[in-house]
Amino acid sequence: RIIEFLDQQKEAAIVGPAGTGKTLLAIEKARRLANPTDPVLFLCFNSALNAHLQQNHPHPNVSFRNFHGLAREIVGLHGNLDDCIREFLDDLCDGIELPYTHLVVDEAQDFATDWLELLRSHFQLRGAFYVFFDPYQAVQNERDTAWLNDIPCRLTLTRNCRNTDPISKFVYKTAGISFGSYQGLEGPKPTIHPMPT
Repeated sequence: RIIEFLDQQKEAAIVGPAGTGKTLLAIEKARRLANPTDPVLFLCFNSALNAHLQQNHPHPNVSFRNFHGLAREIVGLHGNLDDCIREFLDDLCDGIELPYTHLVVDEAQDFATDWLELLRSHFQLRGAFYVFFDPYQAVQNERDTAWLNDIPCRLTLTRNCRNTDPISKFVYKTAGISFGSYQGLEGPKPTIHPMPT
């Protein structure tokens, strides 16, 4: 139902904690958008996730990249990464043509705000723009997500599709996340093991 709803949206922000299906939805959204005349750029932050997506979800019209790799690819710099990113962002400001019509961003919580704002501005004029993020997984410092308020379609995923109900309840409670519906999958109560000193 969610992916069918998203088929009617040109732009959307999808938020949810770990296990709610963000990456699976992002992959399916990219697959549905992609065709030979409208290629899709699927951006993530983590290079390990990028490698996993390339290996396990290949599609002839979807290019999986992590942000830093894309910046190096477009700019062609092999030196300082910060300089490379700065030049790539300058190129986006100058209206550089990227060989993609649509953009799907996973792990958006780890992207700097200016990266997302410039990418959104670029793809708004060309095709679709979707971001999937979890503010509880922001491991690359705190990121300002106020810009997401400008996206007209925002969805919140609450159903944990990855874990048994006892694990979901325990993790959400520990993280201070208000939990939604569960899978109805019973399992053993989680056990906490102290870290060895």
